[in-house]
Amino acid sequence: MSKRRDQLIAVAAAVLVLLLAGSVMTAVLSAERNGRKALEALQLAQLQQLSRVLDGAFAPALTSPVGLSNPVTGKPWSLVPNDPADRTGLEILQKAQPTARTGYVLTDKNGVVTNGTLLTDPNVVGKRLDRPGLDGVLAGRPGMLPVSDRSLTTPLLTIAFARPLRASTTGPVVGAVLQESDVAPDSQFTKLIVGFRRAQTDEYSFLDPNGVVVSSTNPATVGKKADAVLLDRTFGFHRHGKVVTATASIPSVKWRTTFRQTTDEFEGDVTGPLRSALLLLIAVGLFGSALTLFVLLSRLRASRREQQRLADINDAREEFISIVSHELRTPATGQLGFLQT
Repeated sequence: MSKRRDQLIAVAAAVLVLLLAGSVMTAVLSAERNGRKALEALQLAQLQQLSRVLDGAFAPALTSPVGLSNPVTGKPWSLVPNDPADRTGLEILQKAQPTARTGYVLTDKNGVVTNGTLLTDPNVVGKRLDRPGLDGVLAGRPGMLPVSDRSLTTPLLTIAFARPLRASTTGPVVGAVLQESDVAPDSQFTKLIVGFRRAQTDEYSFLDPNGVVVSSTNPATVGKKADAVLLDRTFGFHRHGKVVTATASIPSVKWRTTFRQTTDEFEGDVTGPLRSALLLLIAVGLFGSALTLFVLLSRLRASRREQQRLADINDAREEFISIVSHELRTPATGQLGFLQT
């Protein structure tokens, strides 16, 4: 009976330890899940904030009146090819950005180049500029032209702030003014963005509507088509196996801000300590189980030894009683002989 009771105690103790370990494991994994979700939400919020900052800078630039008229005359641009007054006005705008590597371009309503600064080929004046996005500007919609190799003021790839020109506030579009900006690993925009990098594998990038990298904390990707993992159809946080990504919109220029990082590095600050704690708790649980079983087994062995000792005593007593009983049934001489032994 005692043996069965000890066995039941051992089983109950083992089950209790397992239940405790299971509840601890569930709690730790739940904390890990919650920590992971919090990390995702924080990263996405930071990316969205960055997108809002850029959107807040680009939107006013596209609607600014600066450059919509000749700063020399205060009147609309003449848009006559190689007009001296237009050239002087453009040079004033250019001098306001002395470190710029790109310049300004004027076109008429048909997209024919009429003037510009830092032109790499003066012969482009009088020719139609065939650049993606320009037709929309000539239709009256200001915008950021996507990355193109059809640059006029630099041999590098460029984007361009492009705004329609009108002779009056409500008048028809008579042309466009473009301000090109180089897309290169050493551009001012890229140099600014590189400082955002905080870890070994994190990467922030800005993509034009065609998915081409305009600027990035990884300069080697600038001017190239972005990897497929950064081109998710929906904005938000995404997981792609060993890589996590996040995307947000910059609506004023139809760009997207992207983030990516290896899953291990992204989750390391959360899952590392939790997994260590889980392993420690499991180790403690196993040690506790082993200790409990050891104590119970020791008690069981001691109980068995005690039972064996009592059994031996009982056997000796029965043997003694048997001998006494036998001798008491013998004649008196036998009794005396027994007593003398």
